[in-house]
Amino acid sequence: QGVRIAIICAAVAGIYILDFAVNTVQAAIRAFIVDCAPPHQQEAANAMASRIVGFGNIIGYCAGYVNLPPRLWFLGDSQFKILCAIASIALAATVALST
Repeated sequence: QGVRIAIICAAVAGIYILDFAVNTVQAAIRAFIVDCAPPHQQEAANAMASRIVGFGNIIGYCAGYVNLPPRLWFLGDSQFKILCAIASIALAATVALST
């Protein structure tokens, strides 16, 4: 029983850490968009960024619905581990591309 509670607490903490990391990166990306886009295109650039984030959210929702362990066993042995690995890889790749 104690191990189960510890695992649940660690999973909740991991989700919060991942959420804080994503929000931190999104704030920096918004600033990056404002710095790179000319003033007359900033509104369109922010709108496009919002669309891309929304599309990513839809992909994440669909990925949570699909049974991933049989397909992506090399990323983890549970749905949660695989989704965290995918989110971490996507975050690292997009940050690496934008720097």
